[in-house]
Amino acid sequence: MKGVAMRSLRFLGFVALTFLFMSGGPYLRGQAGVQVVKNPRKPVAVAGQPSSLTLKEDLVIGLTGESENELFAQLQSVDIDDRENIWTLDRKDIKIRIFDKNGKPLITFGKQGQGPNELQTPFRMLIKRDGTAAIMDTGKLAYYAIDGTCVKEFSMARIRSFRIAYDSQGLIYLDSMDFAVDPATRTSKRVYKITKFDAELNPLKVFAIAEDTAAIGNMSVFTPTLYFQVTSKDRIIWAFGEKAPYEFNVMNSEGQAVQKITKDYEPRKITATEEKALMGDRFGNQLPPGIKATFPASYPPLGRFLTGDDDRIYARTMEPDGKGGTWIDIFEPEGRYITRTALPEKEIIFGIKRDKLYVILPEDAEGRPLVKRYAMIWK
Repeated sequence: MKGVAMRSLRFLGFVALTFLFMSGGPYLRGQAGVQVVKNPRKPVAVAGQPSSLTLKEDLVIGLTGESENELFAQLQSVDIDDRENIWTLDRKDIKIRIFDKNGKPLITFGKQGQGPNELQTPFRMLIKRDGTAAIMDTGKLAYYAIDGTCVKEFSMARIRSFRIAYDSQGLIYLDSMDFAVDPATRTSKRVYKITKFDAELNPLKVFAIAEDTAAIGNMSVFTPTLYFQVTSKDRIIWAFGEKAPYEFNVMNSEGQAVQKITKDYEPRKITATEEKALMGDRFGNQLPPGIKATFPASYPPLGRFLTGDDDRIYARTMEPDGKGGTWIDIFEPEGRYITRTALPEKEIIFGIKRDKLYVILPEDAEGRPLVKRYAMIWK
């Protein structure tokens, strides 16, 4: 009887899996201990999850200011704290500006220099769960409180990193890229990693996760970029943003792969006209001597992505919506593709908190950098 019961359970599991596959919905399967969530090209309704998202602009910062000090020069990062205060990092004038949730200026601080409590060329900012801002600068990592006080600084002279994240324990995750050249094959190899550090920036574990090889002298128009996020449950989600296939890799805090999320998509070919435009956009139509620009046959399926405080994945694609924007695919926390929405192509997503989506517009029609916020209306 026990054998019959086991065979019945296996049969029911097979029937359920077959139904999901035939109905066009996401399905799960195991792969060497890793759960695989395979999503179809179109969103599928999931019980308990919304099936549509509308974005409604409800705040713009940077159009006007009571003084020149309140206008942005070159926005680099935006993040939001638990009080919904909006923190902005301006790379050009070395200023951190904080606004309340209604866009009212609260404080501006930042001093340019190479000494203690000074910033040289800040390029990344993230608000930690304790409310302080972590600012990645040339050669160091600095922490600032909401009143503008520099709480502490750590040297990053030996760490080449561009992205940062924190888990619930305050441990630090940084990306890195190692580069090596093989003269025999005339190829260059880049190995991308995520390293976990303790709160004092002592390395704890290296997650070697991806690599890319190219012929020496070739420069891809779509340079591979490793994007990663740490969820509220301390899972690390990473993806090669500008390389096929369309997939996310999920690891636990020990660096073990636990899930892979994939999505079917239709590759979009790059036309000759688009190649010319991309050359101008990426390189200004001028390359160093001996360097050749290379183009893939089609656009990459995925640009940058981020996770919100709801642990959903918001994936910015390179697929046009036909209205001057590009699509954002949205996956619920378990990895199933539930809906999509669109944003103007030039707007860069930087944060999602309490059903508000925050973007940077590097320049509007009058050349002004702006921060915009959208209310997220789920149905």
